[in-house]
Amino acid sequence: MELDEHFYHLKVKYKATSYHNDNLLNPLYLILRKADASKALIEAEWQWLSNQDLLETIEIIKSEIALRSALLEKINAELRSIIHDNNFSHFLTITKTGIYGISESEILMKAALTIYRINANEVLNHEDITLINRQTGIYIDEKTYNQFICFEKIKKKYSLNKDFPFDMELYGILKKVEELEQLSAKDIQSFIDYNLINLLTLYKDDFVQLQNKYKAIIKGKVAELQLYPILKKLDENRMLSSDEFDWLRSQNYIETTAIARETEFVALKKKFGADQIEEKTLPHHLYTILVKIDSDTAISEADINYLRKRMFFKTICIALKLHFKYEVTEQINSMNSQLCEILYKLEIGERLNNVDVSWLTSEKWFRGNRIYQRYHSLEAIFCEQEYERTKNTWNIVNASSHWRKAGDPQKALNSTDILLSNSIKEVKLKAALLTTRGGALRDIGHLDETENFAHQAIQYYPKSYHPYTLLGAICFQMGRYGEGEYWFDEARKRGAPEKSEISEIIGILKKTRDKKEQEKFLAFLKEKYPSYTNKFKAVISGHSINSNN
Repeated sequence: MELDEHFYHLKVKYKATSYHNDNLLNPLYLILRKADASKALIEAEWQWLSNQDLLETIEIIKSEIALRSALLEKINAELRSIIHDNNFSHFLTITKTGIYGISESEILMKAALTIYRINANEVLNHEDITLINRQTGIYIDEKTYNQFICFEKIKKKYSLNKDFPFDMELYGILKKVEELEQLSAKDIQSFIDYNLINLLTLYKDDFVQLQNKYKAIIKGKVAELQLYPILKKLDENRMLSSDEFDWLRSQNYIETTAIARETEFVALKKKFGADQIEEKTLPHHLYTILVKIDSDTAISEADINYLRKRMFFKTICIALKLHFKYEVTEQINSMNSQLCEILYKLEIGERLNNVDVSWLTSEKWFRGNRIYQRYHSLEAIFCEQEYERTKNTWNIVNASSHWRKAGDPQKALNSTDILLSNSIKEVKLKAALLTTRGGALRDIGHLDETENFAHQAIQYYPKSYHPYTLLGAICFQMGRYGEGEYWFDEARKRGAPEKSEISEIIGILKKTRDKKEQEKFLAFLKEKYPSYTNKFKAVISGHSINSNN
């Protein structure tokens, strides 16, 4: 009987001939067939074998399981090694463990044939890749895979080391060689780094032309390898590193070094916004200054004067790092020269003229930033100096206002200490001083004192809308909305522009952090200022808002 023979064969293989049963479809035959088919036995089946005293059978089955496990582990290790050593990961993605409920080992086994085919230099076609990509956890990027195939063909064509792993950067360079395109200095250096020097012989004519162009007489094979990428950098109008300059000097390439310095001069002028000077002949004082800036070395006052006289304000900005100091967010190379000149003026303490202020305003550089604050600091200092010169107390009012806009309310308070004396007789002036001092006190959170000064200002000069606006803002800030509405209404009767009122409200919204207070205030504003509701909501949401309607 065929079944009898198969059962007997399995009993011999698994050393279970001691078992006898007249019924062919018996437990042992089931277990041995499962073991032979590499199916896992359940606990009851292991126990049954033990009960039958088939201990040798158990050991054989367990050894087969261990062997299969070791073989699978070996295949897994081979697969990982192939993927890693050949950089297959550039185009082959194996989903990580736990995704789709399938282990990484299981997914690797699904991809095994594909990986071994690629490793054996079999070329996959579009249909192969489509079929593979239908499998769970495996994906081949067809474009990158085709680049890998091209890479392998180029390696074979130029007799490169067959174990050279796939690399996208190197592939791009080899494609240039294949298509007879010019190499860059970086490409040449990569060939040297990858020890693919033999490929550079294909560019011998290019090297000779560069030698002639940059007056570089060859001084041996080693020198050729270092010289070629340097000459190529010069041809690309790129600056050499200090090591490259040192090497040229050490090899006595005097003329080449001189040309390299001129090339560096041109590049530095462009880099630091000083390319109005077309001259590139060395020595040149501008070159010396630019080298200092490039090496992050401080330049002297004489250097700054040299640049200022030639209107190189962008160069000065870079050297003094003014774009960082004044928080200019745009790239330095795209900075307007007028902005650079303004930054320099601010830095040296020179007041801006009306043209500067108009330009800053039109370009939206005048919105509570460092430029805005520095401008008002200089104006405050000027007003204080004017007061010392003329003793005109209105200059103190203006100085206080500027100090507040500069974000320095303490200096605003210091400047208005003159109020402590009773020598001021002009009621309008006294009211203005009281109002601006009250505003400074509000800035530092002394709201009760602010309110007191505002009321005093009204007593002295009730015609001015400024103290009424201040009281309206204080009341809104303290949650006394009805009172605040009254004071703002009084301010409007005296000519207060709506713009100033809305500006005060926006300022309060920005400072209000409590969510409930925000909602309460917004509900009031929605009823009283319906046309500004969206603007107020945007302020709370953190958007930047212009206070103009």
